Amino acid sequence: MTTIVGSFRDEATAEQARSLLRCFSRGGARVTLHAPTRPGLMGPPEPRLLGREESILRAAVRWGLWGSVLVELPSLVAILLLSVDVNVKVLLAATVWKFGAGFGAWLGAMAGAQRGVGGEVAAAYQAQLDAGQWLVAVSAPSQGVRHARGALLESGALEARDIEGTFEARQPRRQPTTPRA
Repeated sequence: MTTIVGSFRDEATAEQARSLLRCFSRGGARVTLHAPTRPGLMGPPEPRLLGREESILRAAVRWGLWGSVLVELPSLVAILLLSVDVNVKVLLAATVWKFGAGFGAWLGAMAGAQRGVGGEVAAAYQAQLDAGQWLVAVSAPSQGVRHARGALLESGALEARDIEGTFEARQPRRQPTTPRA
């Protein structure tokens, strides 16, 4: 799949492009619309596009934790059944989870690298959102890339570019909850 992003001056032309691409999307394309950033009361708005670096970090940590648990639990059973000194058992139990964590983190980093866009690309598109432009992203199969790009340009896109990665919104940060009195 190739992702093509078009930038638009206003919502009407962005919606026109999205509806045109929806007709096209029956061939397996995925279309997303990103509205401009609204300035917040507390300073500049938070970036809204998922960066590849953030995706890699989150996936590596998550998969590293799962890898350590999945390796440690069966290993503990095997270590307890060994007929060696208790000090050797403790040493083995304390080190075996590191293999699972390292391998899981590596797998997570490889999987996370498939999501998001590079830092410079994310910053450029974030600047367009901050400037009030609308963005339409379409992930199209290779045989439909020309049609998707043409649909964006014909709908009035200021530009239509191919990007590497997935063009998706970042999950908002959760605000800490305070206990009620």
